Parts: sequence; structure tokens; C-alpha cells
Amino acid sequence: MTRQAECLPFGKCAVCLTDDNQLAGVKPVFCIACRPNEYSYEKFLYGNGLFTQALTKALRGKADYDGNGQVTLRETFKYVHADVKEKSHNGQHPQLA
Repeated sequence: MTRQAECLPFGKCAVCLTDDNQLAGVKPVFCIACRPNEYSYEKFLYGNGLFTQALTKALRGKADYDGNGQVTLRETFKYVHADVKEKSHNGQHPQLA
């Protein structure tokens, strides 16, 4: 059963970090920039790291895969992981813990 979470407006969609996959709402969830044996890459062009750039884009609506105007935890991590992995040429892998 999925609990409803309060949705906050952010850009063009609402950010709803719900427990759609039983990860949120029960205990803290940590989205970590990389594996313990990896580096978290910075890009001078972005002014921050690949992880921060991907997370910002995800929360601004790029991760709204189902087009319902809400970004869930699952959608956010799916977008961040794929974007960082691609931009780092498979050298950085965000983790959900």
C-alpha cells in the first residue's frame, strides 16, 4: 500500500518523495553520489558535480517518467543513476541506501 506524501511545487512539477517502492516514509533514505571505491566527479562547466547536476534536473521534472506532474523517489533515483553513469562514462554510480 502506498502512502500519500505532501507534494511541494518545484519548477514545473511537484516533488513527491513517496514510498512508491517501500523505500521512503519508513526510514531515512540516502542517495549517495558514488560507490565507496569511486570518485564523485566535478564538472567545471556545471559549477558542481555530476550527481548534483543530475539531482537538480530530476527534481525540476526530468525524472517525471509517467508524466503525472509528480517526481517520486523511484523516478528521481532512476534518472540520477542513468544520467551520472552516462556522463561519467560508467565511472560513477550513485547509490540508494
